Amino acid sequence: MGALEAGRAARGRADVYHAPHVTIPLGFDGPLVTTVHDLIPLLHPETMLSGPRRSLFRAVVREAVRRSAAILCDTRFAASTLYEAGFQPKSLTVIPPGVGEEFRPQTKDSITAVRCVYGLDRGYILWAGAFRPHKDVATLVRAYASLPVEVRATCDLALAGDPSTPYGNHIRELITKLLPEEAQRVRFLGFVENAHLPGLYAGATVFAFPSLTEGFGLPPLEAAGCCTPIIATDAPPMPEVLAEGALYFGPGNHQELAMLLEELVSKQRLRKAVVGRALARRGCFHWANVIQEMVKAYRLASSTHTNQ
Repeated sequence: MGALEAGRAARGRADVYHAPHVTIPLGFDGPLVTTVHDLIPLLHPETMLSGPRRSLFRAVVREAVRRSAAILCDTRFAASTLYEAGFQPKSLTVIPPGVGEEFRPQTKDSITAVRCVYGLDRGYILWAGAFRPHKDVATLVRAYASLPVEVRATCDLALAGDPSTPYGNHIRELITKLLPEEAQRVRFLGFVENAHLPGLYAGATVFAFPSLTEGFGLPPLEAAGCCTPIIATDAPPMPEVLAEGALYFGPGNHQELAMLLEELVSKQRLRKAVVGRALARRGCFHWANVIQEMVKAYRLASSTHTNQ
């Protein structure tokens, strides 16, 4: 449903309209709540190379902020980027998303089944996401290539996501350059069905998240729920989201990442300690809490609109 159709459908019927992204309904004159997940195209222009498209994105965000009685963000970091970019919401609330209940410890049978689907017959270091520049998969590939040969012999690098993007092509070229004799150890899994994700996370030796920035960054928490140790960058908002539930490295520092990967792959006791902290952190993100906070935001938006 487009913005015009959404506006027509909601006009005269909805008490409050919640736009889950910055594309707001046209023609709806009631109280509007909008979630702004991130400003990544503005923070990292390489993710949207077209200047006119970035200008359009800024204009869309500006209109959403102007029209909305309340703006929601996933993290304090995302909220701060709104103000730094010059936007002035009437009301802004930080409401982190919940983690699905399906992301929990998995049985050996379910892990084995998923490994069979994707041909993962050895240990693997996992990454999952969109092949876009700010995800910085290149640093993960460089770190993997820097690992001792005996470590790579025990663990493949599994990349889950659709690689048919310009950045995905760049990653393929980088793998060929850095691992000419071992390119087959980097496994492109393609799009992974939602039903397979818990088993895929649970089967991984380590989950690595090298993103330079995120609006929130849900995959590490999903992996945490499946008892997989996490390594992430200390770029915001990851410390805000993961707190003590991960090991951290500096953004773009492949040598530091390689050191942490080697430690986690080779030290079972360390993996267990990281998993314990990650599970505790994952327990802070429940959808029941999200719903309660959203209802408060809807009531605020409704009362603000009524009093105008």
